[in-house]
Amino acid sequence: MRSTAYSVRAAMQVLLLLGFIVGVSLATSAYTVVMLGGRQIQIPDQFTVTPSRLTYGVGATINATILMAAMIYRRPNAPITKRPAVC
Repeated sequence: MRSTAYSVRAAMQVLLLLGFIVGVSLATSAYTVVMLGGRQIQIPDQFTVTPSRLTYGVGATINATILMAAMIYRRPNAPITKRPAVC
């Protein structure tokens, strides 16, 4: 009887953990910006792009700006590789 209660509790914990992981991954739909040094930055869905910069919000009144010169560019349909192609 005790092993049945333990296995039900363990199953509930696993389901709760999986639900949490799925919920967090759906809530944090974001884009990844790859910098020239290979560093990757996750940015939110809403951002502003100008010819020279990318600006996104990191807080209620705080914005972050990345210069376009610091990013790796690739064509939208080009495959992602370990080494960036020179465009």
